[in-house]
Amino acid sequence: MATDLALAPWVAAEGERIVADLLEWLRIPSISAQPGHAEDVRRSADLTADLLARAGMEHVEIVDTAGAPAVYADHLHAGPGVPTALVYGHHDVQPVDPLDEWRSPPFEPYIADGNCHGRGAVDDKGQVLFQIEAARGLLTLAGALPVNLRFLVEGEEEVGSPNFEALLERERARLGCDVVVVSDTDMWAPAFHVDVRTATADLHSGLFGGAVPNSAHLVAALVAALHDDDGRVTIPGFYDDVRPLTATPLFTRIGGSAPEEALGRILHAPVLYLGVAYPDDRFHAPNERMVMDQFWKGLLAAGELWRELADLDRGRP
Repeated sequence: MATDLALAPWVAAEGERIVADLLEWLRIPSISAQPGHAEDVRRSADLTADLLARAGMEHVEIVDTAGAPAVYADHLHAGPGVPTALVYGHHDVQPVDPLDEWRSPPFEPYIADGNCHGRGAVDDKGQVLFQIEAARGLLTLAGALPVNLRFLVEGEEEVGSPNFEALLERERARLGCDVVVVSDTDMWAPAFHVDVRTATADLHSGLFGGAVPNSAHLVAALVAALHDDDGRVTIPGFYDDVRPLTATPLFTRIGGSAPEEALGRILHAPVLYLGVAYPDDRFHAPNERMVMDQFWKGLLAAGELWRELADLDRGRP
């Protein structure tokens, strides 16, 4: 884990507690599609509110709708001229049928082989939690957030968000933002990792300079060689199976039937996706999982996102 990331110390110090909070949340069967679980959805909203309050967020409120409750919170002390971001996610989960295909009970979550197993682990409690913990970590370590931050965590996404648009219209003023960040999505494939092996001890440049390659120079050359001057990938065979781009690959298969359209339209803000799920994490299927390495990367990335948004708005590179 890169130690220059703002939240690396937070993950190192709070990792076990964060996992315990995740498992506690996943034990609540907040299935919005089944009326028999209405009280569980309410319990999940209560815990969502508690997590946000413990993170240092303010104006934490369970927002009732004609259906299941959403949760709102904010922290708006970054100062004038600093962007306001709204984090969207949901705390309800899919039904678990067919139950006999689960390798373990869906609401008895556990960690094994680097994965968190259980319904809601990746869709969407795990991804909401890394955002909450990113805010908590920045407030604890730095005493402030670099941007003004709002959270809106709904309870009906898995049944098509039937009351969400009315909620957005009703709360439009309170939800005002410059960007909506959605952590209810996936990434197409994992990024690769390259290790460069160096000497076992530091070498004196006066004795070895020029004879022994500098590892920093090697890494820089490796990265630079991945693309040509026109930005095309230079890896042999990379484009062999890539179809020519047409006006229609412009569209992706995410967000079309989810609340993101309403968020962008009603709040007049661009929607930015920050999700860490893999396509094979089995969301909406038996044996759902969260790859915990992805969870920690999402937490770290969220912390960097808020810092970069603040820097960009101030005109810094």
